[in-house]
Amino acid sequence: MGVTVIPLSKQVVGEVDRALLVLLGTVTFILLITCANLASLMSARALERRKECAIRAALGASRFRLIRQLLTESTVLAVLGGATAALLAYWGENLLIGFMPGNVPRLDEVRIDTTALCFTLLISIFTALLFGLLPALEVSKPDLIQLLKEWGRRSTGGLHTRLRSFLVIGQMALALVLLVGSGLLIRSFLRLQRIDLGFNAKNVLTAEIWLPRTQYEAPYQWVDFFEQLCMRVRSLPGVRSVGAVSQLPLSKGYPVDFEIKGNPFSDSGRPLTAEFRRVTVDYFRTMDIPLLRGRQFTEGDNADGPPVLIINETMADRSWPHEDPIGKNVRLLEYGKVPWLTVVGVVKDSSYYEPVEGPRLQMYVPFLATPWDAMYLVVRTEVDPTYLVASVRREVWAINKDVPVDKLLTMDQLLSSKLSLPRFNMLSVSIFAALALLSAVVGTYGIMAYSVTERTHEFAVRVALGASPSDIFKLTIRQGTILALTGISIGVAAAFALTRVMASLLYEVTTSDPLTFAGVSLLLAMVALLASYVPGRRATKVDPMVALRHE
Repeated sequence: MGVTVIPLSKQVVGEVDRALLVLLGTVTFILLITCANLASLMSARALERRKECAIRAALGASRFRLIRQLLTESTVLAVLGGATAALLAYWGENLLIGFMPGNVPRLDEVRIDTTALCFTLLISIFTALLFGLLPALEVSKPDLIQLLKEWGRRSTGGLHTRLRSFLVIGQMALALVLLVGSGLLIRSFLRLQRIDLGFNAKNVLTAEIWLPRTQYEAPYQWVDFFEQLCMRVRSLPGVRSVGAVSQLPLSKGYPVDFEIKGNPFSDSGRPLTAEFRRVTVDYFRTMDIPLLRGRQFTEGDNADGPPVLIINETMADRSWPHEDPIGKNVRLLEYGKVPWLTVVGVVKDSSYYEPVEGPRLQMYVPFLATPWDAMYLVVRTEVDPTYLVASVRREVWAINKDVPVDKLLTMDQLLSSKLSLPRFNMLSVSIFAALALLSAVVGTYGIMAYSVTERTHEFAVRVALGASPSDIFKLTIRQGTILALTGISIGVAAAFALTRVMASLLYEVTTSDPLTFAGVSLLLAMVALLASYVPGRRATKVDPMVALRHE
């Protein structure tokens, strides 16, 4: 007997802890981008109200009163936004749960409760205070004489301009990190879908069957039941082949220690371990698992015949490198002094508990020689396998109505469930990355548009002094391009560091994949250029006579 020691937290959270942390980080980035847009809006709004604040201050309003008024307004906006978000989250709760994979622990406990509502309220107030405080501090201390003298003139410098530039850079950097993470997960998922599992999952129906020990005590009864069941199911219309296996390829096989004749231990001094499965004669043909060497099992491989086994190519390569494994001998250590088993065949790797882990050492023994009372029936059909669910259940109950038939699923469904977590990771991060890109584009466009409006007087003077529309357009585009490239550069450096957290979620894709980084950077640069194009075109249409007359 042996034990496996794992942390209690892993037992509770399972394999999704890293995925949930990545999702939490993704949502946090979305919050930061949204807050950057909020800060930009509050900054522009405060700049427009400088003269109002100057008049209030001239009439006796204290700086604290002005700050309190501005923060109250931003807090009301943020709380209303948080309340709207909480309402949308409540309506979308069931949609979210249905979207998440079924192997997420404690999924049934996910709900919008008091804790979630309080968290939303606190986040809303915190973001309002944090990103509304800086504009409030600057506006609440106006230069009364200068502002009242320059009643109609806009300022093109100062803290507000630097703040907006910083916000554009930050949005671009955060958006790039999310887009890089999304790109890595998409490439990883596409590679997962192209994995050669070693068997054909199309048109295969599976069913888990446990024989009650109260009625089936002897091994020969187990053999009789499953042979009779395979014969009856094979005669159903639309059935091509039928087999049985103790554990399906997409599940963990029973681990056993073994020794090789002439080499009892591995290089580490510990016994070798492989996954152990019992299979019927037609199992490999039913699952369409290719035979690479030797032969398959026959009806003669039973309890009265010589003990034999079939191994997968990974076990053949690791146990007998550069040798022919056919005819080699293996003995299982778990059952004491048992006979040596002779390798009679090598089949293609098909033992994938998790596709990202790759194949493991696998050995198959004939069911007729080592029968068992719990087996998975596998049925290859010429029609949609779901059509035969009722027929397979009926054939089982025709033999014995007390035998339970569980997990009547197709191999495609089982494979889809194995890919559910990578699919969820890819879709969730991609959706949030798309939102981040949209928010960054909208924010950049808004900031550039406001910047053009703020610089109307400057552009009018330039045009009056002989600047052409193309010069004004280049000036505007240059400003947006410099900000975008700065943000992209910072985002690339941040992505190189932060995507290391995603290493365990990727398959055959490195966290520094150059194609993903280059593609995302180019995409973000093009989108940022597009966001600056419209304000740039509008800047070229400034009429100096109209603009200077208002001045």
